[in-house]
Amino acid sequence: MFQRAVITDEVSQDFQVAVDFALRHKLDAVEIRSVDEKNPFEMDQTDIEKMKSILAGTELKVCCIGAPFYKCDIDSQEEIQSHIEGLKRCIHMAKEFDCKLIRGFTFWNKDDFEQRIPQIVEKFQEPIRLLQQADMRLVLEFDPSVYATNAQKALKILQAL
Repeated sequence: MFQRAVITDEVSQDFQVAVDFALRHKLDAVEIRSVDEKNPFEMDQTDIEKMKSILAGTELKVCCIGAPFYKCDIDSQEEIQSHIEGLKRCIHMAKEFDCKLIRGFTFWNKDDFEQRIPQIVEKFQEPIRLLQQADMRLVLEFDPSVYATNAQKALKILQAL
């Protein structure tokens, strides 16, 4: 069954405003992407507690953590490691909200997709392990700015994984 939801920052950077919108439109859930100009990599426990307080007393769920995971340079080990640390924070956040989905991408598109598939697959091995340990799933989004620019390319990566 699908949940009807809204991405919070598509409404407002103010989480209360986004939650009020979701309630007014009788939605089931919200996806947390950015709140108070912070993406999930930047949020701390205080931010999580504030959002939980706003959700308390509503029936709204958090359906997904809209992370910018792997919207980074595939050739920068420093950026990749930073994103893996961000993923760990997102896993913690998802657990706090009893959520199983975290959004991710396939690195900034800077050259030939086909040649990069093996490297993309290799760079996903640690995240897959972390997500499996946490019993969570990565929702792979395609976007013109990353290697998986369309559904066909996203499928090709998923099949390779």
